[in-house]
Amino acid sequence: MVIKVKYIEKVILKNFQSHKHTVIEFDNRLNVIVGPSDSGKTAVLRGIRWVLYNEPTGDYFIREGEKESSVTIEFNNGIKIIRARSKSKNTYTMYDSKGKETVFEGFGTTVPEEIIDATEIHKILLDRDVAKSINLSDQLEGAFLLSERPSIRSNSIGRLVGVNIIDDALRETLKDSRNLSVNKKNTEEQLSDLQKELSQYEYLDEIILKLEKVNSIKEIISRKGNKLDKYKLLLTKLLNIRNDKLETLGVLEKLSYMDMLANIIDNVTKKISKYDYFKIKLNSLNNIIHNKDKNLMIANSLRNIDEAERNLNSINSLFNKTIQLSNYNNKFKELKLEIKNNNFIYTKLEYLSTVHSNLEIIGNKYNNLQLLKKIVEKKDSITKSIAIGKRYMDRLKTTDELQTLTSELNIKIKSLLELKGLHENYKLNNNAIYTMVANVQAHKEYMEKYISQYEELLLKQEVCPLCFSTIDEHKIKHIMDHYN
Repeated sequence: MVIKVKYIEKVILKNFQSHKHTVIEFDNRLNVIVGPSDSGKTAVLRGIRWVLYNEPTGDYFIREGEKESSVTIEFNNGIKIIRARSKSKNTYTMYDSKGKETVFEGFGTTVPEEIIDATEIHKILLDRDVAKSINLSDQLEGAFLLSERPSIRSNSIGRLVGVNIIDDALRETLKDSRNLSVNKKNTEEQLSDLQKELSQYEYLDEIILKLEKVNSIKEIISRKGNKLDKYKLLLTKLLNIRNDKLETLGVLEKLSYMDMLANIIDNVTKKISKYDYFKIKLNSLNNIIHNKDKNLMIANSLRNIDEAERNLNSINSLFNKTIQLSNYNNKFKELKLEIKNNNFIYTKLEYLSTVHSNLEIIGNKYNNLQLLKKIVEKKDSITKSIAIGKRYMDRLKTTDELQTLTSELNIKIKSLLELKGLHENYKLNNNAIYTMVANVQAHKEYMEKYISQYEELLLKQEVCPLCFSTIDEHKIKHIMDHYN
């Protein structure tokens, strides 16, 4: 089974001490950072420690003149941790191997547990209140445990072999034993105090018996009171029934004529139903007469329906033609505007032939410049020859060849004067070339600007301004290459 080693793959420091924006990529084996003093080597280690252990605290490490600092650590398994700090913000941001983002705030001086679990780079507890990082070491730091106090070393070795578990258990056991002894003594004292207080309330048993008797008497009185209320309610109902009986007898005497009234009501009901029937029939007849007149009007109005249909078709045709004409008018306006823009661009490109001629002139002057350069080189060699000649003349003053050398010298001086004039012309031509190159560059930028605008217009319109045919990006690129 192959175990994949987890390591830091990349560190990004932004505005951290001397680092404006530094990206360092690490290998899974040995990595060495070298550089002169005060070049930021220790700051890299300090930035990694800041992310892993939230050390140092505060914001003094923010680069001078900046408002925010951040350090990003990326691991080879895809996990990324970002530690950011400003005057108002203090956050951890974690991205897991699937890219899920989690933001942590309000963690104080500690590191969120999720960050510790993701990095798996813990501090080793050497003593109860002393923790040490074995993954990171500062500059000039001593070997592990050798720079610590003897007591811490012994405790650390004990923790490595597991003796600290027994020490912690004994310490906690003694602590619990002392606490239990104190609790026992306090409980016994409280128990004795409570017994003394209870002795003062021994008479309460007799009072409880008396209260039970009183409660039983109260229950008996309550039951008899309820029965009395029921009897009063029944007496009231009896009196009401007697009054209702007398009223009912009077009503029965008045209702002795009910049979005759029932017969009259039946006759009236039958006549009312017949009246309703005849009324419905009359309404139906009126509706039929009204619908007859309305249908006659509709029939008369539909005599010319064929002609109306033909008129409707012609109206629809005219309406469609109107829409087409409106679309054509809009297209004509767009083409007119595009022609206006193209004319404007054309006027800007009138100087294109002048630019070409200027470029030819520049080329000719460049060739002349090369010739002048060769002449200057010859002039330098002639100057050297003249210096040599002078030395020889000093030596040959007494010889017969002095006249010959003098004549040669005059010829060379004349050549030198000609070269001097050519050098002056070379300077003038060089200045003219620089001026012309600047003008060509300005015209080139001017042309590129309007060619870019022309390309944007063609991309928007997607229509050729000359033949009005549809063009794509490939054809537009071909047109732009032609202009370039």
